[in-house]
Amino acid sequence: MKVIYPCVIVCFFFLTYRGCDSQFTVTSPHDREEILWLARCIYSETKLKHEQKYVGWVVYNRLRSGKWGNTYKEVVLSPYQFSGFNQGHSKRSLHMTMGSRQGDQLKIGWKDAVDTATAIYYGRISNPFRPSALHFYSPALLSQPPSWAKYGRRVDIKENTRFVFYEGVP
Repeated sequence: MKVIYPCVIVCFFFLTYRGCDSQFTVTSPHDREEILWLARCIYSETKLKHEQKYVGWVVYNRLRSGKWGNTYKEVVLSPYQFSGFNQGHSKRSLHMTMGSRQGDQLKIGWKDAVDTATAIYYGRISNPFRPSALHFYSPALLSQPPSWAKYGRRVDIKENTRFVFYEGVP
């Protein structure tokens, strides 16, 4: 097992960005691919650092549930789950390839999404939710709650975000 600074993996996989100060272990190309897809999903949902961990942990919980797939890519690309990856979404192509172009590292929120995804993947930050917290939405984007919301329980979180999180949705 080799210890690598995130700048090294980012240079290798996401191209160079500065300001890397945390350390993590990369054990395989599979880990890099999983982190990349988790970061893409986080980035597609929010560019705000304080919201990214909540989105990331819901995606993590979905992966662990097995209901949407067995990899982060499968979970993220499950039909109609994350709007930025839906067919026809204007930014779908950007989100699908985020981290593969020169200049991606300069996009607001991308470095934070990669750092958050890495921390979640390697268990460096704790999950604020129970495993049953598998859904969220933004009331700012929807005039009414999604139909699934009536079947779940709202989860209160400490920080103010644009999202409402739910657990127990069948």
